[in-house]
Amino acid sequence: MRIAVFAADDFIPPVGGAEVALGEIIKRNPEIHFDLFVPKNFKDRPRIQQINNATIYRFGFAWPKFDKIWFMVLAPFYARSRHAHEPYDLAWSMMASYGGFACLFFTWFAPKIKMLLTLQEGDPPEYILKRVGIFRPLFRRIFCRANEVQAISRFLAQWGRDMGFQGTPTVIPNGVDLALFTAKITSEERQNIRQRFGFAETDVVLVTVSRLVLKNGTGDLISSLTKLPENYKALIIGFGEDQKKLEALTAEKNLTNRVVFAGRRDQSELPNLLQSSDIFVRPSLSEGLGNSFIEAMAASLPIVGTPVGGIPDFLFDGETGVFCQPSNPDSVAAAVLRIQNEDGLKQKLVENGRRLAIEKFDWTSISQAMQRLFKKPSRRGIFMFTLDTELAWGMQGDKRWTKEFEGARQVVTDLLVLLDKYKISATWAFVGQLFLSGEDHLRHAPEMLQSVRQCPTLQEIGCHSFSHPIMDDPNFKADDMDAELSNCVTVAKTVGVELRSFVYPQNRVAHVDRLSQYGFTCYRGQDQNWYRGLSKVLNKIAHVVDEYLLITPPTGLPVKHSHAPYDAGRGDVWEIPGGYFYPHKRGWAKFLPISFRSHKAISGLHKAASRHEVFHLWTHPFNLASDPKRLLQGLEEVFKEVARLRDQGQIDVMTMAQVVERITAPQAHPPQAENYELRITNFGRL
Repeated sequence: MRIAVFAADDFIPPVGGAEVALGEIIKRNPEIHFDLFVPKNFKDRPRIQQINNATIYRFGFAWPKFDKIWFMVLAPFYARSRHAHEPYDLAWSMMASYGGFACLFFTWFAPKIKMLLTLQEGDPPEYILKRVGIFRPLFRRIFCRANEVQAISRFLAQWGRDMGFQGTPTVIPNGVDLALFTAKITSEERQNIRQRFGFAETDVVLVTVSRLVLKNGTGDLISSLTKLPENYKALIIGFGEDQKKLEALTAEKNLTNRVVFAGRRDQSELPNLLQSSDIFVRPSLSEGLGNSFIEAMAASLPIVGTPVGGIPDFLFDGETGVFCQPSNPDSVAAAVLRIQNEDGLKQKLVENGRRLAIEKFDWTSISQAMQRLFKKPSRRGIFMFTLDTELAWGMQGDKRWTKEFEGARQVVTDLLVLLDKYKISATWAFVGQLFLSGEDHLRHAPEMLQSVRQCPTLQEIGCHSFSHPIMDDPNFKADDMDAELSNCVTVAKTVGVELRSFVYPQNRVAHVDRLSQYGFTCYRGQDQNWYRGLSKVLNKIAHVVDEYLLITPPTGLPVKHSHAPYDAGRGDVWEIPGGYFYPHKRGWAKFLPISFRSHKAISGLHKAASRHEVFHLWTHPFNLASDPKRLLQGLEEVFKEVARLRDQGQIDVMTMAQVVERITAPQAHPPQAENYELRITNFGRL
């Protein structure tokens, strides 16, 4: 497997949490080759560097701000040339910043490639969007284009959805080097380190590890010391743009002898520094996850943090840590004193925190979860075409439609040719009476059923009731529904058909709880149009307006309805929402151009492809018979676009039953990555 990675930096120290994660995941997946595209950033690093199973390509002149722009422009072109020589299986954007733009641009050259977006952002979303400025629409395209989003916290997963990702993000947190951070130091080593920084054994050392920027709340930690006894000291590890401001704040509050700025430290030094301290404190204003908290828990330190961003994913107040409030030094001081003074709390936090870090934040299991995500099939939109096959059973046998009823047989023949030409499987929902032989050729058509079944491209036979009653009529009872369904299933079995999909007459849904009892797994729901719920007259007016304004039809996702909660799986039936009814050429629709129909259907198709949802097109064969030549020509334009998008890997063409089979099929691997969020959050509720 080959993966193209686009990131703002490589994994060679000094690096941040995202780059550490990148390095750990690459190192633990040696069978995958990673091409890493990054800005140059540092003069002493070569433009191309091979490190085990990773090749790093650097762009720029070691001018960080310029290099990032240069990287966004050149990296996609260079990746395209590499892709042409040795195709990539995945394009991976590490964060939605500079790497996100570069990855998006690359996918324009490789539209079929699966794109994975990892969210590790620690800054507040408002701040990120402010920095993006006028490029916000393009920034949102990063989220919309992604086939998968992996977030390190529930907070970032929700942000991904808010920014336009239409699927369900996978929550996989960053990990910790457990061998490094759980290794115990001796009491002598602890004493020597404390003496080096001027701390007495009786001092209570509050340690923080972070960039020295506003969002990490270091100023609140310093200010909290004024509310604490003199023997409470602070060890601040890290560097950043706010260091001089924080040093000035320390001097202003006469805390110079109680605050130590240790500066940037190598990752290998951190476990000893943490274990030489007493409490880890980071009163963040925002946080993607906060790996420093996890490292502190692994090093057996109690932690104090704020209930913001991804912190509540692992900090459960009184169980794995103690909450304080953001921008509130008094609250920080109270949290610290609570840990020191509450009987048994400190030991409880240490034990629970260490156990959580070991069980849930091991890089090996996290890398395995990422590997499953890398290999997960790409999500695509779905095109579905259903035909309400009813002949004279529809329209209550209205004789004004006799010509269309008569012409429906030829339409079915011609439509099957088109479906086979473009390899499109459709769901043909037959009224059960059509399965039977009889003198009335407008109400019995077994030969039509046979034609559909003989199509070289697989077609599904579904059910459109037995005699086309209106099932939401108050006089239509559950017993009537049972009789309709029973008759359908019985007559279908006599011709060797197993019914799985149901389409309600006139799309008027009722008695859904009866469907699963007769083997049905899904039904077509109502079209989710903007004018649903209006009065009958207004609905018709709105429908005409909708058609002439070429408003994009709705798309959606299947919804499960369970009617047997005490018998797992039994009683489940899936609603597959309707999308767009392809109109006939009668009445007002006689004046609607064919191109308008095709345009609406194609716009719904594109919407489904971009949102990874279902576009459900449907009609009746006798409707097409109102102007068969032109209406079938319009459908062919839609089918051409379906075939094009399918060939590009943007959509799948599926029947109703096939969609349910995909949803309910056992997974090849246990869904560990998808359930990671639940396994973490459940800890606090054990």
